[in-house]
Amino acid sequence: MTLGKNLTIWKIVALVLLVACFVMLFLPWISTKALYNTETFNVFSTAASNYGSFWSVMLIIFAILFILCFFLAIFGILSDRSTLALPVGILAFLMFFFCIFQMAFINSEVKSQASALMMSALGGAYGSGVGMMLSSAIEVHVGVGAWLFFFFGLAVVGLLIVDRVTQGRKPVDFGDFSLAGASIPSVSLGGWTCPTCGVSLSGSQKFCVQCGTPKPEAPRCPGCGKLIKPGMAFCTNCGTRLG
Repeated sequence: MTLGKNLTIWKIVALVLLVACFVMLFLPWISTKALYNTETFNVFSTAASNYGSFWSVMLIIFAILFILCFFLAIFGILSDRSTLALPVGILAFLMFFFCIFQMAFINSEVKSQASALMMSALGGAYGSGVGMMLSSAIEVHVGVGAWLFFFFGLAVVGLLIVDRVTQGRKPVDFGDFSLAGASIPSVSLGGWTCPTCGVSLSGSQKFCVQCGTPKPEAPRCPGCGKLIKPGMAFCTNCGTRLG
């Protein structure tokens, strides 16, 4: 799956998702809906709005860090130093984490402001009841930008891990062995060949079925009587010279 010396299909997909993460910073991260009014915030606009908080400030800080890591990650992927892209996954997780808390903060602020507005406008129990009804109709959600940023950031790290694992596999070296050209030797399993007619016989057959020649006795060492193989110059058991 290699497209170049160091550039693989995994790295190309990781680069595409990395650019997509950068684009996601400017898409809606938090959206609020109150009756017919819908308002959206990206990473940078949420701190500049009326709902700025500690969480929104942290979002901007991590977004700036991500932009710095964005260029570092591209350099790391192209120079075969994939570990430089690991902070992208960490920042994706942290930014999504802070986005959840910022969403909860905005949800609380919007509903409290709606209740306070109705109380001041209508007053009394009636204003409180209308304020509660209005608060229940307000919806605050995590936007598509935050979700995609989170998944794309983790996917970048996952793809680079897969790339490193696949690149680290080495093919098994079988040396000069070739199955196509290899000759598999026959196994005798105690069989013998008749010295008279050349018929192959099993080890359990004592006589040749073709000519009746008896099975020859296996050669033994004259010194110790141990079975010896043809071509041996000395007995491996007692050292007696053979032949």
